[in-house]
Order: sequence, then C-alpha cells, then structure tokens
Amino acid sequence: MLSLTPLVRLIEQKPADFSDVWLRRVGGAAEYAQALKEKLPTPAAWVIRVTDNEQSIGDGAEDVGVMFDVVIAIANARTLKSGETDDKLLVYRKAIKKLLLGYELEGSIKPIKPRGGMVVDYVDDALYWRDRYEIDMVITNYLPDPTPSGVTVNQQTTGLL
Repeated sequence: MLSLTPLVRLIEQKPADFSDVWLRRVGGAAEYAQALKEKLPTPAAWVIRVTDNEQSIGDGAEDVGVMFDVVIAIANARTLKSGETDDKLLVYRKAIKKLLLGYELEGSIKPIKPRGGMVVDYVDDALYWRDRYEIDMVITNYLPDPTPSGVTVNQQTTGLL
C-alpha cells in the first residue's frame, strides 16, 4: 500500500509562478468528508484514494497501481460573468496537474498519469471538480513472506536422539 500524504504536502505548497490566491485548505479523504458538512473557505483541494491494485512480484515486493482523485472546490459566485467560474477552475486544475506531473514518489516506476476529470457537485457557493490520476509503484519495504507451516527453519540437531 502507498501513502498519499506526500501528494497532499506537495499540493499544499503554492507554485512560485502561480499569481492567484492558492488553496486555503488541502487534505485527504477524512478532511474532505468533514468539509462537506461545513462552509469552507475556497479554493480548497483534497487527495482521495480511489483504487489500489497490487500484484506480487517476488519475496517482499509488489507492483502497486494507485488511482487517486484531486477534488478541487472553488467559489461559484453569482457575481461572476458567464464562463468565469470555469476559467478560474481551469487555472487551479492546470497548476495542480503541473505539480503532479513533475513529481516522483519514491519507488515510482512510471510517472503520474492524468486520467480525466468531471464535476462532483454544484452547491450554492462552490463548485466541486475532481481530476483522476494514476501512479505505478514497486513497493519493497514489506517483510518477507513467512515460512510455510510445517517447515523447519533451523534444522540443527540437538543430539538428544
């Protein structure tokens, strides 16, 4: 399994070339669930695991494919002109994508790949959008498989026979 915390930390940092207000809140799935219950400051983003696909490739090693969503919330103000909300959303989507596509988690065997996006929800004052990403990793920090039952590890004799 793979921790998405490094991606949350990455997205928390405002890119040097980003001129607008950066994300006021960044978190994971638990923070997203909590944010839906309260009025939140926008813009905000959350990194949420969607799927894990694991396949053993040897003793203590797995090929892990992870899909995750980055959910972005931006203000959906009635005072904006037609199309401005979508344009503002696009600015954040591009900035986050640029951060993710240039980043490599330890153990990654392929770069993070974008998989498209879609609207999550429109509420009175916010628009929620998700972009899906995929990453493939080789995880080798697992303990080796245990010895099968009934097989002795140390076959030294004690001389009591």
